[in-house]
Amino acid sequence: MGWLSFLYDRREIPIDQTYPDLLRLLMGPPLRQPEPADIVAHLQNLLGGKVEEEGGHFYLAAPNQPRMEMNLVAEGLRKFATLYKLLANGTLTPDTTLFWDEPEANLNPALLRELAAVLAQLARAGFQVILATHSLFLLKELHILAQQEATPVRYFGLSAQPGEATTVVMADNLELLPDIVALDAELEQSDRFQQVLDKEDADRR
Repeated sequence: MGWLSFLYDRREIPIDQTYPDLLRLLMGPPLRQPEPADIVAHLQNLLGGKVEEEGGHFYLAAPNQPRMEMNLVAEGLRKFATLYKLLANGTLTPDTTLFWDEPEANLNPALLRELAAVLAQLARAGFQVILATHSLFLLKELHILAQQEATPVRYFGLSAQPGEATTVVMADNLELLPDIVALDAELEQSDRFQQVLDKEDADRR
């Protein structure tokens, strides 16, 4: 992957600068004792092994298994691998901020729950994480963790009516955040789903 940074530095190519910047950060050698050790271990357990870099290429190294190139690993798991590498090489620390747009992409509910747990661990360890999400499932998981494990979570909602400026609403409790589009859409779908079930039940009688 080192070719991407080299190519981006020398050529006009249509990719966002955040990609080669992230690649450079991922290339850093691992620390002897990465912190927080418990979160690094949690991520390693989720991945089933360590993420290694050699010659500009990244590999998933699992015990008693041949190394697998990261581009062959499921995209959802590569999210965990990215977090693992940034923590393992000391790039991501409590003095930095992790900005993440739609982390729910390509994650099934089981892995999304694991991601919420990792993000909550980071928050409790003093890391600042800023997410933009459309996933009600992720919001609910963060709310559960905030209540059960005293995780510091703050919610921001954007609202805009036709012809009006966008307003920002902040709340420390998800239940106090008005106008959650994902919630409205889920409730509307639940109503339609129930109507289909009721019709199927009536047709069988």
